[in-house]
Amino acid sequence: MSLRWTVALASAVAVVAGGVAIGAGQKTLTSGQPAKQRFASLAEYVAATGQDKHSVAVDYDVFVNVRRLDAQDAASVQKLYKADELDFRLKPGSAAVDRGLSLPTVTDGFAGRAPDLGALEVGQAVPHYGPRR
Repeated sequence: MSLRWTVALASAVAVVAGGVAIGAGQKTLTSGQPAKQRFASLAEYVAATGQDKHSVAVDYDVFVNVRRLDAQDAASVQKLYKADELDFRLKPGSAAVDRGLSLPTVTDGFAGRAPDLGALEVGQAVPHYGPRR
């Protein structure tokens, strides 16, 4: 996974002698020029920018059954999917499990060390929405 970071000059990391230092390689930019930088990992991005220190890199593999989409393939990205073919519950042990922040009255009742990222807590029943029979 690689990350691409684009930032307006006013939000840049550090101002140096008429320009802005951006991550590794110290690219210097002039006023009005957007900064663009690629990073090999989230950790490299955090180290270079000081941003997203509490973010967690996840991919499609954290879900029980969600296929990877290819953003370059317009046919698959714009396809309508049947909801019953997808399962957005988290896989036990995936990177998103126990990585959330406990918020009183919002995340009460989580199952592990901390709430899971996303809407559904691993190991708990999926909530029923809509009319009941």
